[in-house]
Amino acid sequence: MRLTDWLTAQGWAERRDDSVDARAWGQHLTAAGRHNLTQLDLALGALDQALLLALAEHGTALKADLMCLAGAATRVAQVHPKTNRKQR
Repeated sequence: MRLTDWLTAQGWAERRDDSVDARAWGQHLTAAGRHNLTQLDLALGALDQALLLALAEHGTALKADLMCLAGAATRVAQVHPKTNRKQR
């Protein structure tokens, strides 16, 4: 909820009431939010390229391995959702 409040306060997102359920609302990007998201995407792409260049011949293989690991972690989390919760 804090992130939602922060995004709204920045003018990057807005809350809109659900047209079907009066108890619900949705979070929607504003034009400023879409612009900032585009800028963030460009910056991350540039950082990704810089890291790949810095790692030379190891960069491409490392990125592929990390993508594989991320995919495996996502699949495991979907099959075993309780493992994502903090143990109390």
